Amino acid sequence: MTAPITILLVEDDPDDVLFAQWALARTGAVVSVHVAGAGDEAIAYLQGTPPFEDRAKHPPPQLLVLDLKLPGPTGFEVLAWVGAHPWTKPVVIAVLSGCEFSKDVERAYGLGADFYICKTADLERLVARLKRLVRVSAIPVSILPAQRPALQPPQSQ
Repeated sequence: MTAPITILLVEDDPDDVLFAQWALARTGAVVSVHVAGAGDEAIAYLQGTPPFEDRAKHPPPQLLVLDLKLPGPTGFEVLAWVGAHPWTKPVVIAVLSGCEFSKDVERAYGLGADFYICKTADLERLVARLKRLVRVSAIPVSILPAQRPALQPPQSQ
């Protein structure tokens, strides 16, 4: 059996969470979706601090799907935090936003997003977009074009 692809979905709208979970379930991939409803919750999950310190229950995500408009730190602030803490960086980061303003797209890519996807009510289109994300997330890091070294948190001195 294939190990599930761990996904951290950061979204504060319960309807959008259900919609994204529904679409992810229909990608055909084995996925394990964890949800954070705010920017500070996403950061806690990524760094494995309470209440997410049990990595058996809350494994590091391979795919981060991030809304930009969040309570607490915004999606942009979460992206900046991940950039400053590279050992927490998932294999793939995708912004899933309600609108596509060119300045938001450029800023998201500048802060390290790999993909920018506009939310859509078209179920088939959303499933197709998420299927591509899941496929890329399943590629072993060792063969990705922009291979990253194995990063570890800094050691206390």
